Amino acid sequence: AREHMHNAAALAGFGLGNANAGLAHAMGHSVGGVFHPPHGRTVGLLLPYTMEFVAREQPGRYAEIARFVGLAEGAASLIAKIRELSQELGQPASLRELGLPEADFQANLDDLVEKAEADATLINSPRIPSTAELRQLFLYAYEGKPVDF
Repeated sequence: AREHMHNAAALAGFGLGNANAGLAHAMGHSVGGVFHPPHGRTVGLLLPYTMEFVAREQPGRYAEIARFVGLAEGAASLIAKIRELSQELGQPASLRELGLPEADFQANLDDLVEKAEADATLINSPRIPSTAELRQLFLYAYEGKPVDF
């Protein structure tokens, strides 16, 4: 099992090196810097929210991946499949489920936004959020609300 985990981590690193990190990573670094949850769990949790945000303006990016993995319905089906897989693995679906106390989350929200905006990986996102959008993304990810903006 340890060897398989090592191989999986190495493959993920190759993918990250070729594709670069983006919005989910910027937000994940921010959450990690303030609350210290496991990095992979946090980025995985944030990924569907950031994909929904990007797909609202650039659905073709994820539609191509969806077709490649046999999902004919495009970006929405890919995002749904990622959420389904996360649920099957018992991963939290929101920052609340990750265990962030609401009062602490609200008290640190401005800091989370500021840290994410300053993160070097944000520039790799196909859609860069405004400060207000980034704040809203954090709020939606905390509540587990689908992104509609």
